[in-house]
Amino acid sequence: MEVTLELGAELLVLTKCVVTMAAARKRLEGLIASGAALEKFREMVAAQGGNLDAPRPVAPAHEVASPRAGYVTAIDTEDIGIVIIELGGRAEEARRQARLVRWHRNAGPTWRSG
Repeated sequence: MEVTLELGAELLVLTKCVVTMAAARKRLEGLIASGAALEKFREMVAAQGGNLDAPRPVAPAHEVASPRAGYVTAIDTEDIGIVIIELGGRAEEARRQARLVRWHRNAGPTWRSG
């Protein structure tokens, strides 16, 4: 949230909507606290045919087993994005969906086959 407030405040100052960063931040915090920011976001989503209250689809889990023991030396995130798309994810959502992949191992640790 901190980054969002800083970037938003900078935009308000650069566009001369407010004079100072402190005033911009206070304005943004007020819009968030009042619910006005969420309501505007709902309007923007609805204008694109979306609905924030609609249930979100949950992709089925897929386990990928290693054929042999060894070390994870690298994780090819581009290939992972392609797999997500092949499993039914839309190309424009691949980045968001990639963040939802649950890693049981990171690069470095030893692991057994299977």
